[in-house]
Amino acid sequence: MNNYTYVDESGRHMGGRWRTVAIALGVIIALTLAGILAWLMTHRSHDVVAEPTTVTSSNTASSVATSSEATTSTEAQDAPAEYTMDEKCGNQAQAVLSNYTSPAQLYCDGNWMYAGDYPSDHQSLYYWTEAGWKSYDTDGTTGIADYPCYKPTSLKAHGIPDRLTSMLTVCEPESSGTADDEFAWLGPGIQCDGRYILIVESVLVEPGENLFDKAAAGQQKWPGSSVTSGSACSSMRSTVDGKDVYAIYYDAGHSVDKVCALKAKYGGNARSMNNAGDFSDPC
Repeated sequence: MNNYTYVDESGRHMGGRWRTVAIALGVIIALTLAGILAWLMTHRSHDVVAEPTTVTSSNTASSVATSSEATTSTEAQDAPAEYTMDEKCGNQAQAVLSNYTSPAQLYCDGNWMYAGDYPSDHQSLYYWTEAGWKSYDTDGTTGIADYPCYKPTSLKAHGIPDRLTSMLTVCEPESSGTADDEFAWLGPGIQCDGRYILIVESVLVEPGENLFDKAAAGQQKWPGSSVTSGSACSSMRSTVDGKDVYAIYYDAGHSVDKVCALKAKYGGNARSMNNAGDFSDPC
């Protein structure tokens, strides 16, 4: 009997097959794991990329909201301030009237203002805008001392209140009259033919003053009286201290008795209308 060991040939073949199967299984498992890992990595990558998109959208919305708020805030700051009527007729009016010597408001309702120097005829009409008070242009002059006036149609078209309109000087209707027609309100005028008049009041008018208003105020004191310029006849005074003289008088015709009777009733100075420079009083 010998000491050799024999190996079954079929066993050798079986061992080689199991090794092949094991290797194949390892490869399959490795590929499977690699696939799973790749799938996980892919989905993780998508999740990571999606997050910044959401944040960016949120930031954009926030930025838009902030920008909108800033724009609204800027617009609010740029919007003109709203003033009450008291403020418009108070501090805001003072800024406009500061150039006047003795500023005074004759009318102010927050939309319209009539103001100027008082007491004088230097008043102006103003209207309110977003930028403050603006001067309202006149439509012309009255023809008497070139006093500013306004057309009724213009005042009505702009909705100026009736109370304010009554304070304004209204332009006379346009006509084709001559320069002499400007003083038609004085009457036919006095004749320097020796007639007698009783001067009850003398109105002194400075250059630029409203002759019509001053003369009308004087006539109201003396019903039935007339007005004439002091330059009508040489027996009257035309100026005093640089001021024009206008006489408010009663006409007595050529009767001394009548003019003296008027003087006894009203007082004043009787005068003969002549161009001889005679200032004597026949009474």
